[in-house]
Amino acid sequence: MSIDKLEQTLITKGKKAKNYRICDTYWLLVVIDSFDRAQEQVIPQEILNGKVKLASNFYEKIILFQTAPELVLELQK
Repeated sequence: MSIDKLEQTLITKGKKAKNYRICDTYWLLVVIDSFDRAQEQVIPQEILNGKVKLASNFYEKIILFQTAPELVLELQK
């Protein structure tokens, strides 16, 4: 999964956020299905090693979950 694709996901989800129910905080969970060949299935090394940060003004936390190998990566606090 490219950094550009992740950033585009943040933009798309941010636009939909206007319709969310009002809450104190919002988290975004991005699931990368390693078994779905139609998806880009690798998290870029720049994100894994912390060199590139994805940020959002709306989501308090952005979490990537890769199904195989199981990997949970929190990108924002």
